[in-house]
Amino acid sequence: ITYNVMKKLLTYLFAIIAFAACTESGVDNVSKISLSDTSIRFEGIGGSHMITFSSSTNWSIEVDESARSWCSLDNSRGSAGNRIVFVTVSPNLELDQKERETTLIITTDYTVEQVKIVQEYDHEVVLDIERKSLMALYDTFRDDLTLENWGSKEPLNKWLGICTNDQGRVTEIKLSNYNLDLIGHIPSDICNLLALEVLHLNDNTLMG
Repeated sequence: ITYNVMKKLLTYLFAIIAFAACTESGVDNVSKISLSDTSIRFEGIGGSHMITFSSSTNWSIEVDESARSWCSLDNSRGSAGNRIVFVTVSPNLELDQKERETTLIITTDYTVEQVKIVQEYDHEVVLDIERKSLMALYDTFRDDLTLENWGSKEPLNKWLGICTNDQGRVTEIKLSNYNLDLIGHIPSDICNLLALEVLHLNDNTLMG
């Protein structure tokens, strides 16, 4: 059994224990958060986490508006009872290379509870995502195309046509006149390159 599978199983086990505690104590409002903690910490790669609570009335939960581009919920409101809501955060690709945080607000007729969300910044994760984003672009080029160092473990600024900043983040893609034969759409993965300022694909065959 892998570490990730074991981690998920333990998370569900703690959730069941929290539910049982809520039921036995006759909680009348939002009082139980996953692992009896009002703070959740995510790794830089992002992912999902289960929060649990019990309410005797209708409830709602929302993410602070400033964080809705990277933090989301699978459910935002419901009726009384023991409840599970999954919070999901996307990879932290912020250019300031800092942790980011937000607050979930759980509201019932009687109370308001807060859950603090903190996400780390992991530079190695960011560079790996940028590599995969470039390869997603590469996969739209003709099959027999070879671009020097693309797909290798070399630093990204060693890949043909790629320029990076001091942190190794991609700032320019210059692949003009390389007979790329790009077919289809430029992949949305390119949006992961937050430092990208220049994209030159002119003088190639572009279809789609």
